[in-house]
Amino acid sequence: MQFSNCSLCDRLVSCRAASDALFCVEAKRAVIIFVANPLHQHQQDNLEDKRVRHDKAHKDYQQQLRDTSDNVEVYYVKEAERIKESLSAIDGDVKSVFEELDKDEILEMQDHSYVLEMWEKVRSEL
Repeated sequence: MQFSNCSLCDRLVSCRAASDALFCVEAKRAVIIFVANPLHQHQQDNLEDKRVRHDKAHKDYQQQLRDTSDNVEVYYVKEAERIKESLSAIDGDVKSVFEELDKDEILEMQDHSYVLEMWEKVRSEL
């Protein structure tokens, strides 16, 4: 074990070289600094394969996200149109009830139960 002064940081007490890493000992805790060593060809190939797989998976994920987003948008537009059509139909039905209730000659000939029935009709439409 060979110790020498470390110039990396004033807080470092000493460091020693061991295999592929430089271990620096700090007064309060140990700090490991890996020395950049050239990788073997198979390690470089593995890293390249991993990067290619990662990039492909990321690209596939982004495409799937776009497809899902497009499908959701189409669904919401269709549902919004369906809701608007339903509300329009309900508005027409309620409007016809109120038009009938606005006619004084009809109201004068009907009793109180007729008005209650008409309000129940409006309530059932909503």
